[in-house]
Amino acid sequence: AIYFLSVSQASTTTSVLVNPPGPITYGTNSNFSCLNSAGLSTILYVNGTNKDSEKNINVLRAAGTYLVNCTSSDNQNYTGNSQQVSYIINKASSLIYLYVNGLRNNATISKNQEIYINGSLQTGTGEILVYKNGSLIYQGSSPSSNLTNFSTLGMYNLSAVYSETKNYSFSFETWWVNVV
Repeated sequence: AIYFLSVSQASTTTSVLVNPPGPITYGTNSNFSCLNSAGLSTILYVNGTNKDSEKNINVLRAAGTYLVNCTSSDNQNYTGNSQQVSYIINKASSLIYLYVNGLRNNATISKNQEIYINGSLQTGTGEILVYKNGSLIYQGSSPSSNLTNFSTLGMYNLSAVYSETKNYSFSFETWWVNVV
């Protein structure tokens, strides 16, 4: 007697493992890895790009949403498959300080007096902007230093501004100078 035996491939499960669980905030490393229930080899894709070299490695990634995919190929005994998850890295909060004559405070000064107006980025990277009554008086790297003369009586709005970037949120600080 001749017997014919049909053997089907066993099913497997491929999982994406992320650490720490998302969402996270920029500045925190993330670690992506893959696991297949039958031990099949896997490939890690991040946003459609092969990132197998980053498996099980802590990586500092930019803020954004990442599509993380783990794919396994089948062999004669097991079926391959894939899993994809969305991983979110939020922007970090920026922080900028404005110093009026060395203090983070409003000031009252005399007409024709010069005072320092300084912007200082505490958290974030890139340029800062410093304004006097809406007019730009400094744009560049932090910290800024501006010796400014106030020759006209009145109230002056001073602001240090950090514009939103890929990894950091917008922030500002405002103080007033009263020229008497």
